[in-house]
Amino acid sequence: MKPVKMEKGHYIASGNIQAIDGRHMLAFGDEFDIIHIHKNDRVDVLLNQESLTFDSKNLFRVSIPLSH
Repeated sequence: MKPVKMEKGHYIASGNIQAIDGRHMLAFGDEFDIIHIHKNDRVDVLLNQESLTFDSKNLFRVSIPLSH
């Protein structure tokens, strides 16, 4: 499978996705910032002043970029 290319920037969620920790999630319509991209297919997201980690492949499917 081709690697997913995520970039730092401001996004809006077009669906729901659960964070790696299993306790948090992004919901449809949430605006968030990608603040760090890891080499192991993980990205750190800033949502409501809280840093959350997501799988980049899953996040890519439910993210619409607003700015980079």
